[in-house]
Amino acid sequence: MMLRSIAGIVLGLICFQATAQNDPTLQKTPSTRPMKTLSNKETIRKLYEECLNKRNYNLLNDIVSADYTGVRGEKGPVGLENTVKPLIEAFPDIQWKIEDLLEDSDKVVVRWVWQGTHQNSFQGISATNKAVKNEAIAIYQFKNNKVVSVSMQSDRLGFLIQTGVLSPDIIPGAVPKK
Repeated sequence: MMLRSIAGIVLGLICFQATAQNDPTLQKTPSTRPMKTLSNKETIRKLYEECLNKRNYNLLNDIVSADYTGVRGEKGPVGLENTVKPLIEAFPDIQWKIEDLLEDSDKVVVRWVWQGTHQNSFQGISATNKAVKNEAIAIYQFKNNKVVSVSMQSDRLGFLIQTGVLSPDIIPGAVPKK
């Protein structure tokens, strides 16, 4: 009996699909389909790959909430933009590469590496024209499909050594590069 019910359901679906293919009133058009909401993880990938790497700051309004508060107290999409622009100005060829991207509930954790050439002053550090690589882990929190906060830990020591602010000798037991 149960097998007949399942067969009936499958047959009904096949018939409906065949009817829908021939009846334009049953077909969905792209304009009537609901827009797909990105997962939080996809949103963070879009932040790095489309917004930061391609300098498409207009996307920040789609990604960052007006309620966003950054690590230094900056507010909203403009606050995030004002945080990253000085870095991009100092390292004009900077590109972020996502190494790990994890989503759990309303949080996304990303481990990234950026590389760029230090061509202009940054936070009082004169341009060195050296290639610099920096790594970090950031945790983004979401509300209503937008970023509302972030916490981040980056390799600040490595950054300061690469830009010549600190000597590599500051690290005990470090082997000098030849």
